[in-house]
Amino acid sequence: MAFNLEFFERVSVMYKAQHMDPWWDWYDAEPGPRRGLALFLGQYAYEREGRPRSYPHAAYFAVTLGSQSLDAPEIWLAFKRELAGAKPNEMLNPLNHARPGCRCVRCTFADTSGQLLDIVKVTRSYLVTGQVWRAYDHVKQVRGVGRKVASFFLRDLAVKFQITPPRDRELLQPIDVWVRRVAEHLNGGTSLSDQETASWVCQKFAEPEVANQGLWYFSSQIAASEVKLRRALDNEEYANEITERYVKQLQSAANAWLG
Repeated sequence: MAFNLEFFERVSVMYKAQHMDPWWDWYDAEPGPRRGLALFLGQYAYEREGRPRSYPHAAYFAVTLGSQSLDAPEIWLAFKRELAGAKPNEMLNPLNHARPGCRCVRCTFADTSGQLLDIVKVTRSYLVTGQVWRAYDHVKQVRGVGRKVASFFLRDLAVKFQITPPRDRELLQPIDVWVRRVAEHLNGGTSLSDQETASWVCQKFAEPEVANQGLWYFSSQIAASEVKLRRALDNEEYANEITERYVKQLQSAANAWLG
């Protein structure tokens, strides 16, 4: 029996509740350049393999508490102060301001007068008008931001604002080893590139961005191992079983904390 792919779209609600909505609801409470920048840095820009886990937190505090003016050099210095002596890789750090008009995130999302723009508002306007490539390219100009991070940010933005671009939705599909494992297994074990995996997601799902969230969450958080994932993809009953077990464990932990 073929696996019911709608399962992953259902699972996405857990990703949104746990990883996405807290950040985007916080942005919604006071939208603007400061919170847009903090959201991008705190949740997306540093999501690459091998980066220190403290970087997103340091960037968030540098933007929200460490810099009153949102001046690029000031934010960079505040970021380094938060790291308490640790030395970030300047070549790959989105906050590293080398000169006016450089590829730091502050310069990349500034207007002609140098004022910081709201990264959420700018990229949303691109997606709403179907300019997916332009949104993707703009985000990817930021130092240290590659294809996966650009797609990651744009995917969640599209889901948040319920935007369904008419084309180029492959660019809204962040692909990591977990998403690729699901696609390859359900595609008969055929090896797939990142681009082929993104195309597979777009072809197989009515809501590919939502499905992408669910694919990642189920495989990395619920199955959490290649062995369990493989068994779940071969047995939908088992997939539902481990999902229900996972939800009960979350509920039990929350109830224990709440007393």
